[in-house]
Amino acid sequence: MRRSPFRLAAFVVAGTLVTGCSTVVSGTATPDPEALEIRLNTGGLPTEPRTPETSNTQQKVLAANELADRMVLPTDLDPSFTRPGMLSVRAVVQSGNLKNTLEDADAERIGQRGLLYGFVSGRNTSAEKVDSGITMIVLRMTDDGAASGVVDDFRSKGGGSEVVDGRTEWAVRKAGPKQYQDYTVFTAYMAIGPLVVIAVPWADDEARARGMVPRAMDAQARLLAGFTSAGRAELAGLPADKEAIVSYTVAPEPIEAGKFESDYGFRGRRAALHWDSSPVETAKLFEEVGMDLAGVGRNTVFRAGR
Repeated sequence: MRRSPFRLAAFVVAGTLVTGCSTVVSGTATPDPEALEIRLNTGGLPTEPRTPETSNTQQKVLAANELADRMVLPTDLDPSFTRPGMLSVRAVVQSGNLKNTLEDADAERIGQRGLLYGFVSGRNTSAEKVDSGITMIVLRMTDDGAASGVVDDFRSKGGGSEVVDGRTEWAVRKAGPKQYQDYTVFTAYMAIGPLVVIAVPWADDEARARGMVPRAMDAQARLLAGFTSAGRAELAGLPADKEAIVSYTVAPEPIEAGKFESDYGFRGRRAALHWDSSPVETAKLFEEVGMDLAGVGRNTVFRAGR
């Protein structure tokens, strides 16, 4: 990725304003022939809608955006989880993208089972001392067997033998505290069809970290209920735009060969919040203005008022 995923954006809200009183004036409105013509200075930026460009890898990002729209926000679990870390929100297009979030061996086993794409969303407390936080991950594997195989591998090879709340369908590992790490980390896996859900909560209070596991896993299962994710056969057919929202953004810089752009495509309301710098406050604003769709280019365009 080439840019920080966290940024603020302006909202343009189109709608009808209704006042408390009105006056009807008969006749037909005509322009003043003496009025000066006003032209917007766009600074050389294009003003016509563009056709978004895509690629096989960027199609995976589009699918990851769909996952993000059905994923738990860290602030759903604790409103104080607002501070992003380095690359804490991103699309996943290969197992190597997981290596700064999961242990390297865990990421490699996932790749060996057949990873198509996924999404990562993590935050921690805004305090100067990072004492608690959580990272949520949802991965789309090639099929149901690959997903259940990932969980089995983590249980048998990744140390995921901890049992939390008697829930044996989860494979859970506890780590820490240890030298240079004064907090406890839980890593929990579960399979839902071809999807693997991973929750990684941590806290300097072990009971707090442990308590986040069932809350996160159950909340994520509820959000994924009835959701159908794109498989290998459907990836190429995913549209690069939705209702022209991306076409109204400024075209981004070309993507370098061998790289991909995680901040890309179109997003629903929940997906957009994962990327926002102030998700709690912005969620209220989105609800107030009726924001339901965002398009990403060099800038971000939000649709509201519907």
